Amino acid sequence: MRRVLLAAVVAVFLAGCQRLDVPTVRPQTPSPGPAEIVVALAPGLELVVLGTEEALAPAANDCTTMVHRLATPTGRYQAAVLGADCTAGDAPGNGFHGYFPAPPRDAQVERAATPVGPALVFGSEYDECTNSCATGIDQVALVDVGGRMLQVIAETSPSGSQKSTERADLVALLQGLRSR
Repeated sequence: MRRVLLAAVVAVFLAGCQRLDVPTVRPQTPSPGPAEIVVALAPGLELVVLGTEEALAPAANDCTTMVHRLATPTGRYQAAVLGADCTAGDAPGNGFHGYFPAPPRDAQVERAATPVGPALVFGSEYDECTNSCATGIDQVALVDVGGRMLQVIAETSPSGSQKSTERADLVALLQGLRSR
């Protein structure tokens, strides 16, 4: 009986001395942040930003040949060089953020410096309607670059979480403009 008792005590003692399984902590690989990209807007004109870009042919091809959609840490933007014959046309809404060859008459316009020339910056009402409508205010910048009108829009998503955009974020994005 003593042997059995001694064997049990030794077994309990040894069990207490065993190393517990310790989970291995592996160093986390940092997720890649936004990368710096160069968006070729037109011959001799580019925009350097942190984020991603998708170039899209516009649905109505009367104002531009290409719309560049940008996703950055400060929001979503559209950039396009407008054609000389572009007119304001359809009101912004439901995915179309508009073309602005010039600021609307009633817009409160501010000037902002960019590396390629002054920008005219103003707000534009943008609606999204399905069963009901929601309204947001896009921020729009127009920059005349050698006779070509560059339009950059800070997009809102009023039926989603972004009802407005910050004008300062748009002006900061414009600091990435370069002429070659």
